[in-house]
Amino acid sequence: MVAKLITIGGRLRVPDCSSPTLIMGETKNKDCCCGCGIEGVQLEYKAGGNDGHQCDRASFTLYIYAEGQEANRVEIGNVNLNNGSDGREVTVTKTISKKQAEDITKDAEDCCILYAQLECDYSDCHRGIARLKVTRSNNGEVLFNGTAGESPVRINVCPDDTTTEL
Repeated sequence: MVAKLITIGGRLRVPDCSSPTLIMGETKNKDCCCGCGIEGVQLEYKAGGNDGHQCDRASFTLYIYAEGQEANRVEIGNVNLNNGSDGREVTVTKTISKKQAEDITKDAEDCCILYAQLECDYSDCHRGIARLKVTRSNNGEVLFNGTAGESPVRINVCPDDTTTEL
């Protein structure tokens, strides 16, 4: 098998895809370049337990978008971290599906950088309480591990060994 060589926004990518085609020049192959890097990415949100979070104002809608594509953000699902009754640790995991990956990347020039944004389901949310860990479901590679607050979280989904600046 020959790996695809894809240039996107000044980057050369050699993605882990199954097609034997060689692509050169300023070409973006949406089936391989973007989809394989995003499909199956898992976002695990946690709150409560030892962090002291105990409230029922922590329900959000999760959106993902590619860099420069905020207007084309894609809804991934609900992240409900409410635990007001007992303060227990709550964990919500969302996995990006193939269809969602295609929608996220359909107009993107660079699929390496994604943003995960939590939008409050209430008029007054308890923000800044969620811990976020982003991994690849196929190999467990950690792409981000930190706090998710009001601002969108920036996630680099391109492995360092497959992306080279030109």
